[in-house]
Amino acid sequence: MEKIIFKDDSSKNFDCDYTSIPIEQSCNIPAELGCNFTELGHIEVNFMQKTTEKDIVACGDNSSLMRSVATAVYGGNITGAMINNELTHENF
Repeated sequence: MEKIIFKDDSSKNFDCDYTSIPIEQSCNIPAELGCNFTELGHIEVNFMQKTTEKDIVACGDNSSLMRSVATAVYGGNITGAMINNELTHENF
């Protein structure tokens, strides 16, 4: 990379560029279920991994800006714990 040319035809020299590129989900199921998405295309979740739709959770690459195995494992762990907690409260 040598430079970035802007819409007004001005340019700026750079050695590199970092950007957030919107992602595309690999299937339409979350959209068909009515889940909301962030501006970058991730499924919108709260700190408990719950989506905007009742009883639907999401974790991993489809709902996180952090694209790593460690983050996916962490999100899956949280999601499993939250589901277990809710089922326990419903049944006991």
